[in-house]
Amino acid sequence: MHLLVIAIVESVRGALVFSLLPQYGSLLEGYSISLIGTLVFLLYLLDNCFRIPAGWWADRQGGRVLLLNGIAISTLGVIIIFTNGTKAGLLLGTSLFGMGAAPVWPVVVSQVVRKSLKSRLGESLSWVFIAWLAGSGVGIVGINFLLSQSYSAAFWFLLGILAAAFLIAATMSHKKIDQPDKQGLSGYIADLGKEMASLWFLYPGMLIQTMSLGLLMPIVALYIRGKFGMSAEQFSLILTGAGGVTVLMLVPTGKIADYLGEKWMLTLGLLLSSACLIGLPFINLLYPTLFIGALLGVSYSIILPAWNRFQARVAPPEKLGSMWAVFMAIEGIGIGIGSLVGGMVGERYGYSAPFFLSGCMLLVMAMFYILMKIENLSGNTVERIKDERDQVQVKGWANQSRRESIRG
Repeated sequence: MHLLVIAIVESVRGALVFSLLPQYGSLLEGYSISLIGTLVFLLYLLDNCFRIPAGWWADRQGGRVLLLNGIAISTLGVIIIFTNGTKAGLLLGTSLFGMGAAPVWPVVVSQVVRKSLKSRLGESLSWVFIAWLAGSGVGIVGINFLLSQSYSAAFWFLLGILAAAFLIAATMSHKKIDQPDKQGLSGYIADLGKEMASLWFLYPGMLIQTMSLGLLMPIVALYIRGKFGMSAEQFSLILTGAGGVTVLMLVPTGKIADYLGEKWMLTLGLLLSSACLIGLPFINLLYPTLFIGALLGVSYSIILPAWNRFQARVAPPEKLGSMWAVFMAIEGIGIGIGSLVGGMVGERYGYSAPFFLSGCMLLVMAMFYILMKIENLSGNTVERIKDERDQVQVKGWANQSRRESIRG
């Protein structure tokens, strides 16, 4: 049930970010690529600003009420986008949608991690991202088909699936942590800050990897459709095909990440995606471009399970909702900043420039993971030390018992 909620909310987000905002916004006075980048930035900024308190609340009180309120706020945002018809309406509606979407990821991911075996963590998280990608694909394809009919049909489609998400969330239960601490939000955030400082090695990857994705959001539809003369429906099918490759590969690559660890999976995925993005603007034929798109889907399926397994292993169990909120807040800020920069770079230097910049950023991250021993930072060392300490303590108790029995 949790996966259905995330699939629906991400379906609406995908429809807004990749299709509706660029196309619907182009009808308004004062439209520009920078405006679309700003809208995406606002959506992710507001989403991420509210994720940390949402994760804290979910850990203590459960996530059902949070999800219901969030879906209601997101629905209000969609209504404003379609009914206001002004640039201010787009800005307000997009911001409200971002606020409402804030609880979804910390609630869903914390539940999946709590119910998963450590040996199958990568595989379990793969199903979360399958729900995300499948939902996004349905949203993009559905909205482009409906936009070719009428904007009102697209509006009712989004309202209908959000209503379905609300009904599903109303029937869900949510497992809280077994022994929550009694400190308030301010004390909890202070404690969380100490945890965050100890996980500094995650932040370069979070920001740079997601910024590289955000760079492409404002321009990818305009670039591909303009270069090959595609309709909105044809472009949505290409995006769905690339997403489908990712979905098909996620579970196998998740199992491989569980077996091999994160380091080389991350490195391979980042190098492959970097090569694809840097090479894509040089290709002027449709079918080679589709092949590169499929390779990008493969590279993303390699990166996602390894990266999220890495994050899940270092998050403290009693703060899963909050830590995942922090992780995703940082990643969302990266997407937002990337979208803002991507819109400006594309407008000033041409639509090819964000592809080169994105590919170079991913290449830098690949070098970072090659040089850094992330296996020693991913929780293995801590767990091994704890196990060894426990073994020493058990041996000490055994020796003490033996001495006492001899004395007796």
